[in-house]
Amino acid sequence: MHLTVLVPSKFEIQSVTPSRVPLSGGATITINGWAFGFTDPSPSASVGATQCSSSTWLSNAAIACRIESMPSSTAAYGETVSVALGDYSASLDSAVVFQGTNMSSVLMLIRAEVLTSVSPTSALSSGQTVTVTGIAFS
Repeated sequence: MHLTVLVPSKFEIQSVTPSRVPLSGGATITINGWAFGFTDPSPSASVGATQCSSSTWLSNAAIACRIESMPSSTAAYGETVSVALGDYSASLDSAVVFQGTNMSSVLMLIRAEVLTSVSPTSALSSGQTVTVTGIAFS
């Protein structure tokens, strides 16, 4: 009997769950993909320019990343998630969006050219309703 095992030389990130995390941090995301290894390869993961406080190999298809604080600057349509395993690295663009209870995070998620008003305009408290109006919302 002859057995051939094909081992991919590179791995791939396919998705991140959850894809929305609080601005305050303190969240753990799961990086889903394939070919992360069948034993713990000691991954190193980051969200944007911020290194995960812990990167834990879960399986050949999953790595956990603990985000203690948001990156110093956040992209309007999401942060890139990157993983390094040995000599290889992979990334997934716009994989995580930081959300919070301040107006800048609400405006960050809405294209400015269609926004006509936001109410209230002051700081928000937990559970408070925000009304966003504009044109061409779909």
